[in-house]
Amino acid sequence: MGMHWGIGLGGAFPYEDAKDIYETGYQGSLLFTINAPIVGLRFEGIYSRMNEKTVQGQSGHVLVGGATANLVIGPKLIVFRPYLIGGGGFYRVKFFQTRQAGEIENSQDKFGWNAGVGISFGAGPAGTIYIEGRYMQIQTDPNFIQGSHFTFVPVTVGWIF
Repeated sequence: MGMHWGIGLGGAFPYEDAKDIYETGYQGSLLFTINAPIVGLRFEGIYSRMNEKTVQGQSGHVLVGGATANLVIGPKLIVFRPYLIGGGGFYRVKFFQTRQAGEIENSQDKFGWNAGVGISFGAGPAGTIYIEGRYMQIQTDPNFIQGSHFTFVPVTVGWIF
């Protein structure tokens, strides 16, 4: 209940078409929550990195940074608190590639959305530990309706204080 800060770290698992190109990476987040008994708000800054799968003479990675606003729905007054989380945000996606012809960089500032599930539990008088998984989809084409997208699943363990 109330307003709190937090930090989270975990793995970033590429999904859909991205899993054919990228390996599992890492993800971190800083967050600010406003909680009521059932519904809460979470504002979050994220950073993720995933390297390209190894191919002879080629390398690369993708960096995802973003800011999201999410609804968190679940009971706050029980010991183990399952919840649903979802919302939208603005992301900067940077694709880096090194090929025999040289280096290529493509940066895109795009909107995206996320949805997931988690569980949290108390850790002392003023802290909460959470574990969650989310599906994140970022539109990486100017045409939102017919465009392509970059998807990944961050699995995060964090502490809210």
